Amino acid sequence: MNTLTVRRQLMMAFGALTVLVLFVSLWGLRNLGASNERFSSYIHGPAEREGMASEVRILANRRAIGVRDMVLSSTEAERESAKAMAVKGHADLQDRLKALRDDVGNAADATERDRAMVNNIAEISQVLFRDLLLPFEVTSILILVAILGAVVLARKEQ
Repeated sequence: MNTLTVRRQLMMAFGALTVLVLFVSLWGLRNLGASNERFSSYIHGPAEREGMASEVRILANRRAIGVRDMVLSSTEAERESAKAMAVKGHADLQDRLKALRDDVGNAADATERDRAMVNNIAEISQVLFRDLLLPFEVTSILILVAILGAVVLARKEQ
């Protein structure tokens, strides 16, 4: 170092400093990009899951409307149409629930409470549509018979 001129020593020091600043800048940009990606998934993950939960609610309502229409239908064709709507709504709901359950299960920011709530939704859905489907069908037929009987009795009185 003693044989180098002061000018050369300064140039080498500034060159080393430039390389060091360049290295630190590149390292900082790389980490900033990774941090931005983590933040983006933190923001968009819950929003996507909220959208999925809204779709689950809409599909559950569509299925419930189909079941309600099964009860209120007055002809066999209407009842079959309502049943097809309820069954399709149920299949769509199960698919969306599975996607929501998978998304919540794989989400790093989801809590155990979130996972338990999604599993409870799926369990309630299965109980209502698997175990209680026959009672709904029987009830719809009984109500249909009662409505038809009321109409027949009302016509006889006139």
